Amino acid sequence: HIGAEAEFFICDKSGREFASPDEVQRLVKGMQNKGHLIQTEACGVLEINTPPFETNHMAPFYDECARAEHDLKMLAHHHGHTILNTAVPPLISQEEAERAVIPRERIRDMVAAVKRLLPVDALRVGLLTASCQISIDYKDPQDLYKKLHRGYALSPLLIHLLASDTSRIEGQAMHRHIRSDLYRSYGQEANGIPSYLKNSFDGETLIQAHLDHLYKTPLLYYYDRDQIVYPKTLSETFNSLSTRELNTAQNFEATESFLYHDIKFKPLPNGKRRLEFRLADTGFG
Repeated sequence: HIGAEAEFFICDKSGREFASPDEVQRLVKGMQNKGHLIQTEACGVLEINTPPFETNHMAPFYDECARAEHDLKMLAHHHGHTILNTAVPPLISQEEAERAVIPRERIRDMVAAVKRLLPVDALRVGLLTASCQISIDYKDPQDLYKKLHRGYALSPLLIHLLASDTSRIEGQAMHRHIRSDLYRSYGQEANGIPSYLKNSFDGETLIQAHLDHLYKTPLLYYYDRDQIVYPKTLSETFNSLSTRELNTAQNFEATESFLYHDIKFKPLPNGKRRLEFRLADTGFG
């Protein structure tokens, strides 16, 4: 199966200011009334999700992507907004973006954690980028291994051919993709490719290497019962939480969100599995 998630920046007509949280929520309701799966992201961003489609019959998938994007553009135009066709808003500052942050708990926690532990410009990834994500499922560990390697082999070509990045951010020239700044500041691979990949030779060793890496990933925040905790340094990991019996499902899920790789894989609640390909793009393109 295949599915897609596409993010769109919702701005005023000049492209210099994000739509307010109330204005974004109005578009969410309008899209839901048209039968679309949609949610808000950090600020001024709407994310459209498609249901899963069979990969041996792609026409309905393409039609759904086109219909959703068309409906959003028409609805935004009706309410006096414009949708940027770039993955980075060239004229909106990080400070302006922070004022437009959507009041969602997960987003609030992440923004607070990044500001405490990482360089200030690391927050630009969450606030000033949009992306398109393609999700495909896999049958078993060996199928995962093959698809993950193919995905990383194809990613540079796909980003080069499909990316809708602008050459400017916050009104200044952008000389490299700002995701790499986040990877570097967080102490992970700057190219978005996990280092353990080269030492994995089949599906089983890949999954074990991934879990080992996950358990040692620095935590930007974690939960002690239902109370969120912001560590003072990047020294806390899922392994260290286990010594205090805090290696819970909630903290495992939080830890997964701190793995900043270009392709992510994870189990789903229904027992199925999926790969998430995150491209430097906006919209379904």
